[in-house]
Amino acid sequence: MRLPVEKWLEEQDFDENIRGLFNESIICYKASAYRASLLFSFLGFQTVIRERIIKAEKPGNIHPKAWEAIKSNLRKEDSWDMEVNESIKKNDENKRLFIMTDDLRQQAIYWKNRRNDCAHSKSNIIDSSHIESFWFFLFSNLSKFVVNGSKESLIQKIDRHFDLNLTREDEDFTYIIKEIPNALYEEDILDFLHKLDNVFMENETWYPIIAERAMSFFNQLINLGDPYTSKSIDFIKKDNDLEESFLNAHPDKVTYFYGNNQSEIRHLWRVKFNSFGSVKYKILARLLSNGFVTDEKEEVFNHIIRTSKSSFPSTNDATVLEQHGYFNQYKSLVFSENIPLIHVFDWGNNADESVGMHLNLMGLDAQIVKSINRTFLHEPFPFKLQKSLSKYFSEGEVRDKYIQVCDELGISPTEHLGF
Repeated sequence: MRLPVEKWLEEQDFDENIRGLFNESIICYKASAYRASLLFSFLGFQTVIRERIIKAEKPGNIHPKAWEAIKSNLRKEDSWDMEVNESIKKNDENKRLFIMTDDLRQQAIYWKNRRNDCAHSKSNIIDSSHIESFWFFLFSNLSKFVVNGSKESLIQKIDRHFDLNLTREDEDFTYIIKEIPNALYEEDILDFLHKLDNVFMENETWYPIIAERAMSFFNQLINLGDPYTSKSIDFIKKDNDLEESFLNAHPDKVTYFYGNNQSEIRHLWRVKFNSFGSVKYKILARLLSNGFVTDEKEEVFNHIIRTSKSSFPSTNDATVLEQHGYFNQYKSLVFSENIPLIHVFDWGNNADESVGMHLNLMGLDAQIVKSINRTFLHEPFPFKLQKSLSKYFSEGEVRDKYIQVCDELGISPTEHLGF
């Protein structure tokens, strides 16, 4: 049977030394050597704290000489574990390294004492419940052992990394991502995201519209898991431009953003899509592929076609949209036999480029050609769309196809489109 600690261990970004200590603890636990198991797990915990302090920048409340003494002791084999314990215990405002509740400090001290019971063969009983409780303590609290001032230090590192005067554009920032879980309290994540947004705003010229590096950073932040995933997504969703840019770069994350929440999905396509460009089709294709838009498909397509006059899907997204009936709906509205949208002045003039792009994906048939020909047979008609379609049909296979279909219908191609 797989232990919860084994799953937890897989999810942690520990180095091989720390991972080895916890694995030894698990082996001892399975062999019912509970004292040894607790020793190894507590040593793993201490080593994690040691590494966090060594890698951290000096907190503002610590004197430089005191900071150097702490880091020096942490590098000594005979004093590092005592220095870790003292660093956790300190609660004086001018000396403490960790900002945490008194209750959490007392819990850490309690487990240090239980570790001493194991190391010094004291008479207190240590059984499976102790090691299991300690593991649950780690599951709940290890992320709370953050060195004071780490958030500010992290923001400075990100600022330096995204400053092109200091760092190459293609420089990997994975090392910063790895530091984040050890540098932030959960309650600081939102403030961190606002400051991160400001860093990107200052260093990325067209942020958030064109900002590949920033979107990649957000994506890796989301990949860290909760609470970073949910808080980052909530932050992105509050800014339409940022959300559009992010989902354009990482459309696979749309399921993270909306899941099968029908109320939010409806708000997405009825409200947010109105300000999105052609990326809306990429997002819609993902929602359709994952079965998140089903009964409302016709309503969704109707809304998008009527309101998104100037946008059009890419070739990559067209396949999915065709499978779900988007182009049939487009044809029935735009090239209707009654009042086609191409005959509506506001719609037609704003869709002057997108109609041709849709025709590239759909092709020409009798209904489409008949509707176009009738619309532009006599004035008045949408002049911008007329100019665009005249250019579209000026040469090549589409011109020949249009003439062929007109011949089959027994009608003359309209001269207003250059025929």
